[in-house]
Amino acid sequence: MNTKQNQRKQVSKDKIEKAFLTLIHTKPLNKITIQSLCTLAQVNRTTFYAHYAEIYVLTETIQNGFQQEIRLILKPLDRQTYANIESIFAQLFEFIQSHRDFYGIYLTDHQYFTPPDAPIMPAPSSQFYVDDERHYHLQFFMAGFGAVAREWLRNDCQETPQKMAALICDEYRR
Repeated sequence: MNTKQNQRKQVSKDKIEKAFLTLIHTKPLNKITIQSLCTLAQVNRTTFYAHYAEIYVLTETIQNGFQQEIRLILKPLDRQTYANIESIFAQLFEFIQSHRDFYGIYLTDHQYFTPPDAPIMPAPSSQFYVDDERHYHLQFFMAGFGAVAREWLRNDCQETPQKMAALICDEYRR
């Protein structure tokens, strides 16, 4: 496929995703229609369906894009000492807050904030859990993180990201 065609496809996808993120500021997910999305994005319905089977596939695609940004936030995490984990969690909460409309919807239907393979579990797990238990501990931790983020969003992010990060770290240390 030629470069010009690839660029056009990417521009269309970007327009659709941007329109979706605009619409979720004003409508609940179940009220966003493909027609309203395409009208705002200025693309045809066939263009939408060329990229996404439905709105929920679009939502997952956007989340996957956000996951790339989250991985960049997590990259400087010192996985030996975890000395900087509270500042990393603060950055995660800032990210959630900056995309609160999306995550308010996404975390309603998803138990996890990040996929279970995300490497954000703090170091104590490696000290206290054997390899066959680590998977369960990670599931527990990620479900808890998702629940805390969901509740924070429901409360309109009243606490600062730094306070939320401290809460997660304090809870984990107990």
